[in-house]
Amino acid sequence: MKVIKAPNKLIFDEPKSIFLAGSIEMGKAENWQERVTKELKKFDNVVIFNPRRDDWDSTWEQKIDNQKLGRL
Repeated sequence: MKVIKAPNKLIFDEPKSIFLAGSIEMGKAENWQERVTKELKKFDNVVIFNPRRDDWDSTWEQKIDNQKLGRL
């Protein structure tokens, strides 16, 4: 299994992929993506796309032209 988190480049090199869509409201939403990722570790041939960022800074303004957010 491979886990790709924002803002890293998307890599589709496995036959199956899962996007963890749902709330990522930092500081408010439970980090359910981590729990799901742990449950899926037993699968070798899957890519997990997790939109939750490890380096998130709550002072960042969420606008498309904000360079701090990175680009995929």
